[in-house]
Amino acid sequence: MPLEPLVEGLLKGAVRWVIEVIVEVVVNITFRGTGWVILKSLRPRSEPADTASIWVGALIWMLAVGGLLVLWWAAPVGD
Repeated sequence: MPLEPLVEGLLKGAVRWVIEVIVEVVVNITFRGTGWVILKSLRPRSEPADTASIWVGALIWMLAVGGLLVLWWAAPVGD
């Protein structure tokens, strides 16, 4: 059918947009924001770089999730 390429292109574009929004939220708000706050509190007179903020934020979130998993696994099972 002649509409198949058009619909396929629209669906690919919509999926690409949704993935871009998800990545934008995760990277910019979660990683970059957390890293910026931590770096800014450690060095208040200098503006943190974007790359450093992302790396520090990702590291902090990995440590937080890892710590929560360790606590989860160490919790007693049953009553």
